[in-house]
Amino acid sequence: MKTLRSQIVATTELDRHGDTIPRYVLEHMYSQIPDPWLMMDNHDPSLPAIARGYNKQFVQLDNGHWAIRADVEVFDESKLAKYGGFSMTFSGKRYSLNLSRVADVTLEFNPRVFEARKILEICSASNGGLQVDALEIHQKGMGEYVALGLSFGSAAILSGFLQEAGKDSYTALKKKILELAKAQRDEESQGLKCQMAFTFERHGGQTEVLVSVDAEDLEYLEAKGLDAQYVIERVNEAVGPLDVRKVVLKAVRDSPIVSVTYFIDRDENLHEAENG
Repeated sequence: MKTLRSQIVATTELDRHGDTIPRYVLEHMYSQIPDPWLMMDNHDPSLPAIARGYNKQFVQLDNGHWAIRADVEVFDESKLAKYGGFSMTFSGKRYSLNLSRVADVTLEFNPRVFEARKILEICSASNGGLQVDALEIHQKGMGEYVALGLSFGSAAILSGFLQEAGKDSYTALKKKILELAKAQRDEESQGLKCQMAFTFERHGGQTEVLVSVDAEDLEYLEAKGLDAQYVIERVNEAVGPLDVRKVVLKAVRDSPIVSVTYFIDRDENLHEAENG
Protein backbone atom coordinates (compact mmCIF):
# COMPACT_ATOMS: atom_id res chain seq x y z
CA MET A 1 0.00 0.00 0.00
CA LYS A 2 1.14 3.51 -0.82
CA THR A 3 1.72 6.07 1.94
CA LEU A 4 1.41 9.79 1.16
CA ARG A 5 3.31 11.98 3.61
CA SER A 6 2.16 15.31 5.06
CA GLN A 7 -0.93 15.71 2.91
CA ILE A 8 -3.28 18.68 3.25
CA VAL A 9 -6.65 17.10 4.03
CA ALA A 10 -8.53 20.33 4.82
CA THR A 11 -7.77 24.04 4.67
CA THR A 12 -9.29 27.49 5.13
CA GLU A 13 -8.76 28.12 1.40
CA LEU A 14 -11.61 28.02 -1.14
CA ASP A 15 -12.74 24.41 -1.67
CA ARG A 16 -14.32 22.57 -4.61
CA HIS A 17 -17.82 23.52 -3.43
CA GLY A 18 -16.94 27.21 -3.52
CA ASP A 19 -16.88 27.37 0.28
CA THR A 20 -14.25 28.51 2.73
CA ILE A 21 -13.85 27.07 6.21
CA PRO A 22 -13.21 29.62 8.97
CA ARG A 23 -10.24 28.87 11.18
CA TYR A 24 -12.44 28.18 14.24
CA VAL A 25 -14.43 25.58 12.25
CA LEU A 26 -11.22 23.96 11.02
CA GLU A 27 -9.98 23.80 14.61
CA HIS A 28 -13.29 22.15 15.57
CA MET A 29 -12.81 19.61 12.78
CA TYR A 30 -9.26 18.93 13.97
CA SER A 31 -10.42 18.34 17.55
CA GLN A 32 -13.04 15.80 16.39
CA ILE A 33 -10.81 13.74 14.12
CA PRO A 34 -9.38 10.66 15.86
CA ASP A 35 -5.78 9.78 15.14
CA PRO A 36 -5.70 7.54 13.17
CA TRP A 37 -9.01 7.81 11.28
CA LEU A 38 -10.49 6.00 8.31
CA MET A 39 -11.46 7.82 5.09
CA MET A 40 -14.62 6.30 3.71
CA ASP A 41 -15.63 5.69 0.09
CA ASN A 42 -17.67 8.83 -0.74
CA HIS A 43 -18.50 9.18 3.00
CA ASP A 44 -20.47 5.91 2.87
CA PRO A 45 -19.77 4.03 6.14
CA SER A 46 -21.37 0.88 4.74
CA LEU A 47 -18.41 0.48 2.35
CA PRO A 48 -14.81 -0.39 3.31
CA ALA A 49 -12.51 2.59 3.76
CA ILE A 50 -10.25 3.67 0.88
CA ALA A 51 -7.53 5.24 3.05
CA ARG A 52 -6.40 5.91 6.60
CA GLY A 53 -5.09 9.22 7.93
CA TYR A 54 -2.70 9.48 10.85
CA ASN A 55 -0.11 11.83 12.44
CA LYS A 56 -2.53 14.75 12.09
CA GLN A 57 -1.22 18.30 12.51
CA PHE A 58 -2.84 21.75 12.60
CA VAL A 59 -0.50 24.08 10.73
CA GLN A 60 -0.29 27.51 9.10
CA LEU A 61 0.64 27.46 5.40
CA ASP A 62 3.11 29.81 3.70
CA ASN A 63 0.21 31.76 2.17
CA GLY A 64 -1.23 32.51 5.61
CA HIS A 65 -4.09 29.99 5.46
CA TRP A 66 -4.52 27.23 8.03
CA ALA A 67 -4.67 23.52 7.28
CA ILE A 68 -4.93 20.04 8.69
CA ARG A 69 -2.05 17.88 7.49
CA ALA A 70 -1.70 14.13 7.91
CA ASP A 71 0.07 11.11 6.54
CA VAL A 72 -2.30 8.99 4.44
CA GLU A 73 -2.10 5.24 3.95
CA VAL A 74 -3.95 4.44 0.71
CA PHE A 75 -5.97 1.22 0.50
CA ASP A 76 -7.58 1.85 -2.92
CA GLU A 77 -5.57 4.09 -5.24
CA SER A 78 -8.12 4.07 -8.08
CA LYS A 79 -10.96 5.34 -5.89
CA LEU A 80 -8.78 7.97 -4.24
CA ALA A 81 -7.75 9.19 -7.70
CA LYS A 82 -11.40 9.22 -8.79
CA TYR A 83 -12.43 11.57 -6.00
CA GLY A 84 -9.27 13.67 -6.24
CA GLY A 85 -9.15 14.45 -2.54
CA PHE A 86 -9.59 13.26 1.01
CA SER A 87 -12.77 12.85 3.03
CA MET A 88 -13.51 14.30 6.43
CA THR A 89 -16.69 14.22 8.49
CA PHE A 90 -17.47 16.32 11.53
CA SER A 91 -20.54 17.24 13.56
CA GLY A 92 -22.21 20.62 13.77
CA LYS A 93 -25.38 22.02 15.32
CA ARG A 94 -27.65 19.85 17.45
CA TYR A 95 -31.42 20.36 17.44
CA SER A 96 -33.58 19.19 20.34
CA LEU A 97 -37.11 19.74 21.59
CA ASN A 98 -35.90 19.07 25.14
CA LEU A 99 -32.24 19.86 25.84
CA SER A 100 -32.55 18.59 29.40
CA ARG A 101 -33.16 15.04 28.19
CA VAL A 102 -30.77 12.58 26.55
CA ALA A 103 -31.97 11.60 23.08
CA ASP A 104 -33.35 8.11 22.51
CA VAL A 105 -32.75 8.55 18.78
CA THR A 106 -30.52 11.11 17.04
CA LEU A 107 -31.07 11.83 13.35
CA GLU A 108 -27.72 12.62 11.75
CA PHE A 109 -27.98 14.55 8.47
CA ASN A 110 -25.87 16.45 5.98
CA PRO A 111 -27.37 19.97 5.64
CA ARG A 112 -26.09 20.07 2.03
CA VAL A 113 -28.41 17.16 1.23
CA PHE A 114 -31.41 17.74 3.51
CA GLU A 115 -33.08 20.95 4.61
CA ALA A 116 -33.00 21.21 8.38
CA ARG A 117 -36.73 22.00 8.26
CA LYS A 118 -37.51 18.54 6.85
CA ILE A 119 -35.41 16.80 9.48
CA LEU A 120 -36.99 18.81 12.29
CA GLU A 121 -40.41 17.69 11.06
CA ILE A 122 -39.26 14.13 11.74
CA CYS A 123 -38.08 15.18 15.22
CA SER A 124 -41.63 16.23 15.95
CA ALA A 125 -42.24 12.51 16.56
CA SER A 126 -40.77 13.26 19.99
CA ASN A 127 -43.23 12.79 22.82
CA GLY A 128 -43.19 11.71 26.44
CA GLY A 129 -42.01 8.24 25.45
CA LEU A 130 -39.41 8.95 22.77
CA GLN A 131 -36.91 11.79 22.50
CA VAL A 132 -35.75 12.42 18.90
CA ASP A 133 -32.92 14.93 18.33
CA ALA A 134 -31.13 15.96 15.15
CA LEU A 135 -27.42 16.55 14.54
CA GLU A 136 -25.78 18.18 11.53
CA ILE A 137 -23.02 16.07 9.97
CA HIS A 138 -20.74 18.01 7.63
CA GLN A 139 -18.82 16.14 4.95
CA LYS A 140 -15.79 17.62 3.23
CA GLY A 141 -14.15 16.17 0.14
CA MET A 142 -15.52 13.64 -2.35
CA GLY A 143 -19.23 13.78 -3.25
CA GLU A 144 -22.48 14.11 -1.35
CA TYR A 145 -23.74 10.86 0.17
CA VAL A 146 -27.53 10.68 0.49
CA ALA A 147 -28.11 8.98 3.82
CA LEU A 148 -29.84 9.58 7.11
CA GLY A 149 -28.10 8.39 10.25
CA LEU A 150 -30.22 7.01 13.08
CA SER A 151 -28.17 6.74 16.24
CA PHE A 152 -30.08 4.77 18.89
CA GLY A 153 -29.42 5.24 22.58
CA SER A 154 -29.45 1.48 23.15
CA ALA A 155 -30.00 -1.85 21.42
CA ALA A 156 -33.42 -2.01 23.09
CA ILE A 157 -34.51 1.25 21.45
CA LEU A 158 -33.41 -0.06 18.03
CA SER A 159 -35.45 -3.21 18.61
CA GLY A 160 -38.42 -1.07 19.59
CA PHE A 161 -38.07 1.00 16.43
CA LEU A 162 -38.01 -2.13 14.28
CA GLN A 163 -40.55 -4.28 16.07
CA GLU A 164 -42.88 -2.36 18.36
CA ALA A 165 -45.15 -1.13 15.59
CA GLY A 166 -48.04 -0.69 17.99
CA LYS A 167 -46.32 2.14 19.86
CA ASP A 168 -47.40 5.50 18.48
CA SER A 169 -43.95 7.08 18.89
CA TYR A 170 -42.10 4.42 16.86
CA THR A 171 -44.86 4.30 14.25
CA ALA A 172 -44.81 8.08 13.81
CA LEU A 173 -41.02 8.14 13.47
CA LYS A 174 -40.97 5.40 10.83
CA LYS A 175 -43.81 7.02 8.93
CA LYS A 176 -41.96 10.35 8.73
CA ILE A 177 -38.73 8.65 7.60
CA LEU A 178 -40.62 6.78 4.86
CA GLU A 179 -42.21 10.06 3.75
CA LEU A 180 -38.74 11.61 3.50
CA ALA A 181 -37.54 8.60 1.47
CA LYS A 182 -40.49 8.91 -0.92
CA ALA A 183 -39.87 12.64 -1.39
CA GLN A 184 -36.19 11.94 -2.05
CA ARG A 185 -37.14 9.35 -4.66
CA ASP A 186 -39.73 11.64 -6.32
CA GLU A 187 -37.63 14.82 -6.30
CA GLU A 188 -34.11 13.49 -6.83
CA SER A 189 -34.77 10.04 -8.39
CA GLN A 190 -32.51 8.63 -5.72
CA GLY A 191 -33.20 6.29 -2.84
CA LEU A 192 -32.49 7.08 0.80
CA LYS A 193 -30.09 5.01 2.87
CA CYS A 194 -30.58 4.73 6.61
CA GLN A 195 -27.50 4.08 8.75
CA MET A 196 -28.84 2.61 12.03
CA ALA A 197 -26.26 2.68 14.83
CA PHE A 198 -26.10 1.49 18.42
CA THR A 199 -23.46 0.22 20.86
CA PHE A 200 -23.33 -2.84 23.07
CA GLU A 201 -20.86 -4.19 25.62
CA ARG A 202 -18.47 -6.86 24.38
CA HIS A 203 -15.24 -8.12 25.98
CA GLY A 204 -15.56 -5.44 28.64
CA GLY A 205 -15.70 -2.57 26.15
CA GLN A 206 -18.21 -0.82 23.94
CA THR A 207 -18.59 -2.00 20.34
CA GLU A 208 -20.29 0.28 17.83
CA VAL A 209 -22.62 -1.41 15.36
CA LEU A 210 -23.89 0.20 12.16
CA VAL A 211 -26.55 -1.39 9.96
CA SER A 212 -27.03 0.07 6.48
CA VAL A 213 -30.49 -0.35 4.96
CA ASP A 214 -32.61 1.20 2.23
CA ALA A 215 -35.32 3.24 3.96
CA GLU A 216 -37.93 1.65 1.71
CA ASP A 217 -37.00 -1.77 3.15
CA LEU A 218 -37.71 -0.86 6.80
CA GLU A 219 -41.23 -2.29 6.75
CA TYR A 220 -39.99 -5.49 5.10
CA LEU A 221 -37.33 -5.96 7.79
CA GLU A 222 -39.93 -5.34 10.47
CA ALA A 223 -42.11 -8.08 8.97
CA LYS A 224 -39.12 -10.45 8.96
CA GLY A 225 -38.57 -9.94 12.68
CA LEU A 226 -35.23 -8.12 12.52
CA ASP A 227 -34.13 -6.80 15.91
CA ALA A 228 -30.93 -5.79 17.72
CA GLN A 229 -30.35 -9.24 19.23
CA TYR A 230 -30.35 -10.81 15.76
CA VAL A 231 -27.80 -8.22 14.63
CA ILE A 232 -25.59 -8.86 17.68
CA GLU A 233 -25.63 -12.60 16.96
CA ARG A 234 -24.45 -11.94 13.39
CA VAL A 235 -21.67 -9.72 14.77
CA ASN A 236 -20.42 -12.37 17.18
CA GLU A 237 -20.48 -15.03 14.45
CA ALA A 238 -18.44 -12.85 12.08
CA VAL A 239 -15.74 -11.50 14.41
CA GLY A 240 -15.32 -14.49 16.74
CA PRO A 241 -13.07 -13.80 19.75
CA LEU A 242 -11.52 -10.64 18.24
CA ASP A 243 -12.06 -7.46 20.26
CA VAL A 244 -13.51 -4.94 17.81
CA ARG A 245 -14.34 -1.24 18.02
CA LYS A 246 -16.86 -1.09 15.18
CA VAL A 247 -18.80 -3.53 12.99
CA VAL A 248 -20.67 -2.54 9.83
CA LEU A 249 -23.47 -4.66 8.39
CA LYS A 250 -25.92 -4.38 5.53
CA ALA A 251 -29.58 -5.38 5.67
CA VAL A 252 -31.26 -6.43 2.41
CA ARG A 253 -34.28 -8.33 1.11
CA ASP A 254 -32.10 -11.31 0.20
CA SER A 255 -30.91 -14.11 2.44
CA PRO A 256 -29.22 -13.61 4.83
CA ILE A 257 -31.19 -10.50 5.73
CA VAL A 258 -28.20 -9.09 7.62
CA SER A 259 -24.54 -9.73 6.87
CA VAL A 260 -21.30 -8.19 8.10
CA THR A 261 -19.44 -6.06 5.54
CA TYR A 262 -16.32 -5.17 7.55
CA PHE A 263 -15.12 -4.53 11.09
CA ILE A 264 -12.42 -2.44 12.77
CA ASP A 265 -10.33 -3.70 15.66
CA ARG A 266 -9.06 -1.66 18.61
CA ASP A 267 -5.84 -0.83 16.74
CA GLU A 268 -7.89 0.71 13.88
CA ASN A 269 -7.10 -2.15 11.48
CA LEU A 270 -9.85 -2.81 8.95
CA HIS A 271 -10.99 -6.39 8.26
CA GLU A 272 -13.32 -7.20 5.37
CA ALA A 273 -15.73 -9.96 6.34
CA GLU A 274 -15.70 -13.23 4.43
CA ASN A 275 -19.46 -13.10 4.09
CA GLY A 276 -19.50 -9.40 3.14
